Amino acid sequence: MPYSNNLKVLIVLVGDIAVFYASLTITLIIRYGYAATIWGEHYRIFSLLLILWLAVFYISDLYNLRRNARDIQRLVLSSVIIAFVLSIIFFYIFPTITPKTNLVIDMMIFTLLFAAWRLAMRKLLSSAGYKNVVVIGLNKKTVKIIRTITEHYRNEFRVAAVFTTTRDNTDHTQALGALANDDDSLRITIIAGVKNLAKFIRRHRVGLLIVSQDALFNKDILNGMTHSLSSSLEIMGLPSFYEYTQGKIPLETINQVWFLENITKSSDDVYKMLKRLIDLAGGMVGLAFLAVIFIPVALFIKLDTAGTVIYRQQKIGKDKKPFTVYKLRTMVAYAEAQGAAWTVEHDPRITRIGGFLRKTRIDELPQCWNILRGEMSLVGPRAERPEFHAALAKQIPFFEERYLVKPGLTGWAQLQRNYGSSVADTKEKIEYDLYYLKNKSIALDLSIILKTISLVVLGKGK
Repeated sequence: MPYSNNLKVLIVLVGDIAVFYASLTITLIIRYGYAATIWGEHYRIFSLLLILWLAVFYISDLYNLRRNARDIQRLVLSSVIIAFVLSIIFFYIFPTITPKTNLVIDMMIFTLLFAAWRLAMRKLLSSAGYKNVVVIGLNKKTVKIIRTITEHYRNEFRVAAVFTTTRDNTDHTQALGALANDDDSLRITIIAGVKNLAKFIRRHRVGLLIVSQDALFNKDILNGMTHSLSSSLEIMGLPSFYEYTQGKIPLETINQVWFLENITKSSDDVYKMLKRLIDLAGGMVGLAFLAVIFIPVALFIKLDTAGTVIYRQQKIGKDKKPFTVYKLRTMVAYAEAQGAAWTVEHDPRITRIGGFLRKTRIDELPQCWNILRGEMSLVGPRAERPEFHAALAKQIPFFEERYLVKPGLTGWAQLQRNYGSSVADTKEKIEYDLYYLKNKSIALDLSIILKTISLVVLGKGK
């Protein structure tokens, strides 16, 4: 993890384990007093359960230490609910002991202690101070990232200086001045050239160097960065910094070279096999659930508005191959009488039952058939409609690279953005898609699946 956070993550992990066993100990004292035999039996079984819980916490992104207090509360609640459900399944599959009451008491105590521990750790980390940052290059891109740091990450980073290059101009210097006018504490030192870069980094204990791509063409800058290397200094490009802080890769920060270096069509064979197995398992579970609820749901759809129950729509899949996607109808029958149109928030075309189906993602369940057919995956970029493809591909760089993988029932971009109702919205979703393409893994896929489930369970779907 960037910025030497491994020790902090380890401390949090050890604390989580301590809270787990503390809550179990309190539960056993309440139930049995100090009966050593019963204690030993429970500790052995619950230690296996601990592995499962830690996996849930990791996949739920609870070891991302940059979360704010509200996020921590939400993630603790959702992950504990998921851990509780998995624990019930665990004891059903391995019925060595059946601690029904113990599990409920333990979960209640654990939730309180866990939330308190995580919030206390968050407060401690936030008070630990910020990391001094030096930005190399003064241009539109670096001004934007400086504004992002000062507006959203002031407790974590402080821009100590900007070193300019021969390609920079005074317009961007004025932009930094305007930023300082908004808040006097944000005044940033601007240093021409990189002659004293190494000395500045040592004197001000700079921990992070953010380098503009334009600066990488300057031999003096490369020499200055080389002389500044130390075990405590991180060096990152603009795309990597956005990737770490925001989980996306802004299109204006990359070029064809970055794309060729970071996004490839080939994937690890083991990853492909595991992903397909997860798709098959998820697809079958989804269709089985749909079969159980289909009749009442279909009845509600028909009673609400006239029209078919199953809605068919053309989409573009992997390698730009068209396919037909299936969904439960959530809009009025004449929704696109005037032609294809983006769905917007509070769209008047959405029916009453359609709103519920979208919120719970039940309307997407027929796409499990597309998953079993190999046309879609559980996780991937959202499939685009042919009616919008040409215009979007023309206006958004790297738009067609999203077709390197199968479209997904859910995805990283879908979790971050609800509706893509304009070219600008779609552009931002592509930035999240690029993050997924660069970082795709089984762990990330499982994290996205669990986050989607937690959103549905908590009623926060769209």
